Amino acid sequence: MDLVAQSDILNKPITPEEAADPEALEAKRQEMLATAQKFARTAAAMLEERTLAANFVDHSLKKDREVDEMMATVKRLRKEWEERIASAQAEADGTLCSTKLSRIPTAQEIEEELQGQARMAAKVQETENKKASKARNREGERGQWWPCETTDTELRELQNEGMISAHWSFIRDTVVPKPGAGEVVMTKAWVERGLSLPCSEFFLSVLNTYGLQPHNICPNSYLLLSNFVTLCEGHLGIRPDVKLWQFFFRVKKETKDKAMLNCGSMTFMLRPGRMYPPHDSHESVRYWNAGWFYEKNVSGDP
Repeated sequence: MDLVAQSDILNKPITPEEAADPEALEAKRQEMLATAQKFARTAAAMLEERTLAANFVDHSLKKDREVDEMMATVKRLRKEWEERIASAQAEADGTLCSTKLSRIPTAQEIEEELQGQARMAAKVQETENKKASKARNREGERGQWWPCETTDTELRELQNEGMISAHWSFIRDTVVPKPGAGEVVMTKAWVERGLSLPCSEFFLSVLNTYGLQPHNICPNSYLLLSNFVTLCEGHLGIRPDVKLWQFFFRVKKETKDKAMLNCGSMTFMLRPGRMYPPHDSHESVRYWNAGWFYEKNVSGDP
């Protein structure tokens, strides 16, 4: 059914016969409600497409500016070469000695030299960009929050899989999380590794024992916590306990200038010599601290 037909459904008045028939009236109401919901979904999709288009335009403008700057550099270099040629030619014309003058480069040679310098400038810029990316990996991935890059699609997938509730929200490009009343800061990486609301008593006891907030723990350590709970409850038939956890695992703190980093500064590692089921906790999770969102803690637990 197209949008015009849907609009006709919303604008079509209720007839006296439908008003007198409760079943027909309810069917009419349900039809209008479904149409209104379709309009709402269409509007949300259009808004998301508009945002993507705006981001694409910004990226294109940035690339255009980079090209303009590169062309300006090429023109400047070419002007310098032309001035050198003119100076060399003038010196050659005014010299009356028998010394053989050096050969003046041709226009084609000058053009090739300019192209080589442009390629060198592009390589230098590429190297600088790689250095900046590595700096972000070192400082941003485990040091601080990054602007929110979460999308509706990612959170809807987590909701459809039953990993989060329907009470989530986010504001894209927000620099630092600022949850409202009853909201908890979550990240996609934590949820995919076993964290959900309301938090278990074992997880809360881990936070209290080590004096941590959830964002202090690196994502791969969440997988260790989930595996430990599964081992205790699913295989050993016991309640997970912090003392038992401490027997198997030690903590590694990451600091900068002797101060603990804000995000991902705590990593749990198996103690040497402990017998424990094999596990792989070294999965790369780049920029996990940009995939954050808010979720309502419906149960009211802290």
